[in-house]
Amino acid sequence: MIKGGLIRDMKPIKACFIMLAYNTPEVFLRQAIESILNQTVPEWVLLIRDNGSNDGTTAAIIQEYAQKDSRILCCRNEINRAPTKQELGRWHELFEQYILNGSAEYFAFLDSDDTYAPEFLEVMYRKAQKCQAELVICGTTMVNETSKAVLKQVLPPDLFLEKKSLTSDQFYQLYGSFRTLWGKLYHSCLFRAYLGAFNRVHRLKMNNGGDTHVVLQLLCKINRLVCVPQSLHTYYIRNSSYYKTTKALVPMRRIKDGEQLFLRACLTAKAYCCLTQKTVDFLYLVYEYHIHDLLDMVLKNTAMTEQDKIAYFQAAINAPLFAQIDEHSKGMRLMLSQQLAQMITSGLPISAEQYPQLSKS
Repeated sequence: MIKGGLIRDMKPIKACFIMLAYNTPEVFLRQAIESILNQTVPEWVLLIRDNGSNDGTTAAIIQEYAQKDSRILCCRNEINRAPTKQELGRWHELFEQYILNGSAEYFAFLDSDDTYAPEFLEVMYRKAQKCQAELVICGTTMVNETSKAVLKQVLPPDLFLEKKSLTSDQFYQLYGSFRTLWGKLYHSCLFRAYLGAFNRVHRLKMNNGGDTHVVLQLLCKINRLVCVPQSLHTYYIRNSSYYKTTKALVPMRRIKDGEQLFLRACLTAKAYCCLTQKTVDFLYLVYEYHIHDLLDMVLKNTAMTEQDKIAYFQAAINAPLFAQIDEHSKGMRLMLSQQLAQMITSGLPISAEQYPQLSKS
């Protein structure tokens, strides 16, 4: 059911914010919604989809805010990640009403446990209008959920593109900002392209890196891009993150996710005339980090058996892109050797014969 009132006596909508929520802790959900309420520019709407929350609080909090402010509209599917055709239709009705028909000039995403600075929309909208850009990118600050300590800040370069053209160095500098859907303001003309890109990721069955894949696709649909080298988004790093948990099985298909991202990034780099060997070597390194983090998660996993972990390492080594990188970098073999050493130290029954690729000189 769609909750929220009609928006009356409101100036043209500058941006439509999109948020998905599932069992989000109350303190994070409230601060995320209130970060939109606190925007210095009031011409916005916030669409929230409760993705089957069953914690007893998320749905109630969303409805509470929707009843208080007519700019907040929400709908719900009863089963997590499995909306019915009717439930999905209601969600797309909101897209049709507020984005596809041109009611909102721009759209933006926000995770239900992150926040935007009060001036996010004001600064990003002004920059988009000044440069007539289809995409505006800002920086983000990564904060520990418990200590609130700042762990890292990712700022894009001060850059304005009027055509698809980047140097290898610029592609490298921007790649960290390409990895997320949030921290950006998109022109509404891109929304159909976003839906198409999202569906392609769904067909690829990507478990991790889907947002990056979508952004890399959208970059090929625009001509004018501008960056705001200022942190206007806060990302809270939660220990209970689905992608970092060590208590659930790590799907084998996540190995393939790294390959899909590598291929998509190469296509985007080619579109921006910067698919040089320097760029390819950088993307090899990105893949190495993907595999490293993935196998580190496998090593620490308490839900996987020893044989499961060995099979996972074998699958990573046998991946097609691993063989390709192996000819260009000794770093991957060294990394895997070190992680395998941890397995040996832990008493896992492995032998050098199982991993002949690592014995190369």
